[in-house]
Amino acid sequence: KQWYQRRVRGELRCEIEFMASTVQSWTDAPPPTWRKDGQVFPAGDNHTINTTVSSDMRIIESTLTSVSASVSDTGKYECGVETRDVSVWTPEKNVTVVRITSKSDTTYTIGDAITLTCEITFGSSTVPGTPPKSLEWFEPLWGQWLDEDSVEYDYDWNITLTTENFSSIGTLSIANPSYNTGAGKFDCCFKFQDDTSISDTVELKTRYATSQPSR
Repeated sequence: KQWYQRRVRGELRCEIEFMASTVQSWTDAPPPTWRKDGQVFPAGDNHTINTTVSSDMRIIESTLTSVSASVSDTGKYECGVETRDVSVWTPEKNVTVVRITSKSDTTYTIGDAITLTCEITFGSSTVPGTPPKSLEWFEPLWGQWLDEDSVEYDYDWNITLTTENFSSIGTLSIANPSYNTGAGKFDCCFKFQDDTSISDTVELKTRYATSQPSR
């Protein structure tokens, strides 16, 4: 499970079903408990926990919602019900939080090559995440999204996506930018297998080369 930093919501759900003979033993018990990395994970300003019970009192469903995901949400989650007679816990679910860790707001001298980068992280050795499948850059002058395929035959433009361990770096290189390239806000967008994505804006500013005084 991957949540995305600055997204509105991230959710985990668990469902526990009891045999009819054990229903009475937990009917008056507290609602399900969520644990993160083995420690009780309470609701708070940034997290809510909602529980529903089926009409026959045999199935309970609990939903843990992160209002706005942060790096500290990364971990192993489980939920369960415990009473004097019953103890039931779901298998652990890994949650990683994908986030933009760096970007290269750039000022370049007109005529020089341009390199813009964005970097994301998506897990750790203890809670591994899923790397992005592709990268796109939004080019503001023409108002279009570019990917590796769309610039394949343009020798001046190059888009690369490299992944190592639990981070990916997306790069947009322009070898011979024209005067029309200009300044603007380029968006980098990392896309994942489940059709989710995370993006950020990289600002490009331009300056003219200053003439050197003659000797």
